[in-house]
Amino acid sequence: MKILSTRQIQELVDKFILETLQQDKIDRATLNYGVEGASCYDPVEYLNYMIDEAREYLACNNYAFVLDDTKNLLLDVGIDFDASEPSHKLFQQTLMRGQIAIFEEALRRAQGVYSSKFDLPVKSKEVVVQIETKFIKTYHEAYEEFKTYYEDTSAGLPTKVDTFRVLDKLIIMVGAESPINNTKLTDLIRIKQRIENLPRLNNIKYRDVSFADVLKLTNIPDDDKITDSRAKDYIKHIKKFFTFCYQNRIIDFDPSGDLNITVDSDKKDPFSDAEANALFLLFDAQEAHARLLLYIYPFTGMRREEPYNSTIKEENGIKYFEITDGKNTYAKRKIPLHARLIALELDNNTFTQAKAKVSYAALGKLFNQRLKPQVTASSKNTLHSWRHTVATKLQHEGIVDSLIQNILGHSATDTLNRVYAREKTNLRAMHEAINKIVY
Repeated sequence: MKILSTRQIQELVDKFILETLQQDKIDRATLNYGVEGASCYDPVEYLNYMIDEAREYLACNNYAFVLDDTKNLLLDVGIDFDASEPSHKLFQQTLMRGQIAIFEEALRRAQGVYSSKFDLPVKSKEVVVQIETKFIKTYHEAYEEFKTYYEDTSAGLPTKVDTFRVLDKLIIMVGAESPINNTKLTDLIRIKQRIENLPRLNNIKYRDVSFADVLKLTNIPDDDKITDSRAKDYIKHIKKFFTFCYQNRIIDFDPSGDLNITVDSDKKDPFSDAEANALFLLFDAQEAHARLLLYIYPFTGMRREEPYNSTIKEENGIKYFEITDGKNTYAKRKIPLHARLIALELDNNTFTQAKAKVSYAALGKLFNQRLKPQVTASSKNTLHSWRHTVATKLQHEGIVDSLIQNILGHSATDTLNRVYAREKTNLRAMHEAINKIVY
């Protein structure tokens, strides 16, 4: 039988970690350096480099780093390594995380700090594996430790609030007094499935329902369910919590390592020209500040929050938005003002005044709940759909992908799903491209 259970995988990796670190301790005493560092290197510098490199490999699902150890460990239990067997791939990933844990402990030792967790008795050169008995924490206790830690981090207040909001719900789903170290990947997959089927809690139908009662609801209409992006936020915060618990030895294994949600970037449909022009008529009926802000999205493709992170400047006669903050490094960019926006007499003064009068949340609510439903009932059309609309129009005009990426703030491997070198931003070329958007 070549299939490995998650328990077998963890036992093999735990044994590997303990044996390696026990030998490392012996070698440090007898040879003055451990097996996880070379005598010709500055061990601290070397181990920091190895940790960073191993983490990069792990992030890229590159397990060549531990391939030989994988094969040898499996042979020890009478199994030939099979790269096509899913449980063997999971074993490699778990072993890779174990190798990082070894490097991290070796780094602490190089700095004079030893953990009693790896103080195991040695008999005839053979390490006797003894799993240390430890106090088992409940979810509530682990969460309290996480909150103390996370409150003191540099994360922004909105991120902290959202993280705690999600984890409060996780505790309700799993039970506050449940032992956290009993959690398996399969448990989190079931939680993920429940999250994907949650309703939007700000929907008036669910706003006054307790979360415990929401969990009891069945047959929630698809149009009421949370978006993939929101579900991804839930998983991101849950993974953050489990990573903390693993790094602080509250749990011996991080079951969230393989937990992911894929967001379909094309899930939101672009607006047709007829829909766009009907929406423009509705824009024109709004008060001046909201009208200015609403017109920005169909002529820039900005993300919903990006106008609120930008200012209007001018260079060589070209007015442009300078976005100073965003979801990634590519989000910080310049977008020339479309002729339609200049015709609206949009400048930095009117722009600043408009943002002060109409908040980010209020603008989204105005569009998604009041204006858009007058034109289309499709759940695949939201304020974010303007990004897809702009991308589609630019592609139809034959604009090169590198320019589209510059305008939309995509990385080369992002939504356009092609690999292109990111060209240096050419403001004039972008100005010509953006003015090809016509509805």
